[in-house]
Amino acid sequence: KDCGMNLQLQGLDVVTGPMSCADSWDELVLQDADASGAAPGVLDFSAEGVGGEDVAEAESLKTTCLGAMMGLGFGLGLVLLVAGGLCLVRARRLRRREARGIEAKPPASAPHVAEEAPARMEV
Repeated sequence: KDCGMNLQLQGLDVVTGPMSCADSWDELVLQDADASGAAPGVLDFSAEGVGGEDVAEAESLKTTCLGAMMGLGFGLGLVLLVAGGLCLVRARRLRRREARGIEAKPPASAPHVAEEAPARMEV
């Protein structure tokens, strides 16, 4: 659809005529802009003036995108909750081992380095 409107300068204000739409530019008939039509600087659009197919397509796209973002947000939230729960379980097991007097094993990736007493310098 092709749409348009007339604009008229009255003093320092711009008065707009109503929006008109047609299937082609040749069929488009613009109504005159007059002071009684609309407030200066305000554009009025109605749902009837916009193509129904365009509105339905935009609504479907909006619904799909928002649904995908909600699913992603809930999915990541679930992952974080599970990770937090696993961390709590691991910390609880570590505390139980320490309470029983069993030393925690160092991670396999960390090399075992024997601690040496710091060297003293004599002056």
